[in-house]
Amino acid sequence: MKNTILKIAAIATATGLLATSSLKAETLNLFTTAISIAGGPTSASVLGARWGVWNGSSFIQAVTSTANAGYVDLTGGPETSITLSQTNNSVYVAGTVLAVAIYGNNGVSDSQSVNYSTSQGIAGFKQAVLTNTSWVAPTFNNNATPVSFNFTGATAVVGTYASNTITMVPEPSTYALLAVGAVGLILSFSRRRKA
Repeated sequence: MKNTILKIAAIATATGLLATSSLKAETLNLFTTAISIAGGPTSASVLGARWGVWNGSSFIQAVTSTANAGYVDLTGGPETSITLSQTNNSVYVAGTVLAVAIYGNNGVSDSQSVNYSTSQGIAGFKQAVLTNTSWVAPTFNNNATPVSFNFTGATAVVGTYASNTITMVPEPSTYALLAVGAVGLILSFSRRRKA
């Protein structure tokens, strides 16, 4: 009886260690042609897309280099492709839940070359941020097999995501300007009525 309990405990411990061991990967890939984009910039044919972290109130892109390059090509599908390279192994700690930002603005013809952090605050900036409990940073290893993620189980923390459609929204400061404008219009109409 005692030996059986010890065996069960050993199996449970080994299973727990295997379950919690870090995934190893040389690169992370997110690629799909099944996602549609709505509400984006009207003049952009390519949107930027980057891996990062959602801290509960904002998206943080820790890596601003080609090692974290991604895009959404609106001209043929659209096609979404984002890669995170093993050169960033010191930036995202293994086990960190990652997020994806898709963004662009009317002032940039190719947002693929523009990092999220430098796009914020530009007039016409639109964004959507998605997160997924399965998008977990691995232990980056130079010779490990690349890992591919998908949108199954993803949720939008900025914008919306439903029926394989991501809807982008203006950045928060744009919302504030719209709200101020709306209040101004309401006040001007109410003053006219009183006069």
